[in-house]
Amino acid sequence: MPARARPFPVKPPRTTGVGPTGAKGIDSPPLNLQIPSLDIAAAVMRVGVDEDGRIGAPPLSVSDKVGWFKMGPRPGAPGAAVMVGHYDNTTGPAVFYRISELTPGRRVFVTRKDGRRLRFVVTKVATYPKDEFPAREVYGDPGHPALRLITCAGAFNTTTRHYLDNTVVFAKLITGRRAAGPMDRR
Repeated sequence: MPARARPFPVKPPRTTGVGPTGAKGIDSPPLNLQIPSLDIAAAVMRVGVDEDGRIGAPPLSVSDKVGWFKMGPRPGAPGAAVMVGHYDNTTGPAVFYRISELTPGRRVFVTRKDGRRLRFVVTKVATYPKDEFPAREVYGDPGHPALRLITCAGAFNTTTRHYLDNTVVFAKLITGRRAAGPMDRR
């Protein structure tokens, strides 16, 4: 009998979600996520872990929202901030339906509660079977502020009612005052 596939199957490492003491704005949670090239503008809600200790997701009833893993780094803090979103639901496409279309160089924006709008650049997009999910690469500390976007992908298992794969978008924080470039608008 095959293992039961889960929406976001991997147990993330236990962290506090709070950056170094005294770092300006580092404790400010994300409020919304924008991906201009895909016409995505979504509110962000906090998610934790489910009863199995796996990263949670927004309820399917709010499939237009993105979940930020509140037990990990906040966007802009050192480490990989993780956001999850549904691929679809029973009524059609959801917030992350098209994230597999992102390519390196595209921009992702996160607006935090402190009003700061952070810019991230996509460095990699990959799809993994859930039973081979590279937890260390996705959740591990890359040595700089980073963002990971995760959704379901691949074939749908009608028995378990879950997709068999996950798509992960890897992005890193862009610093400096450079204005939005042409990759932000495509």
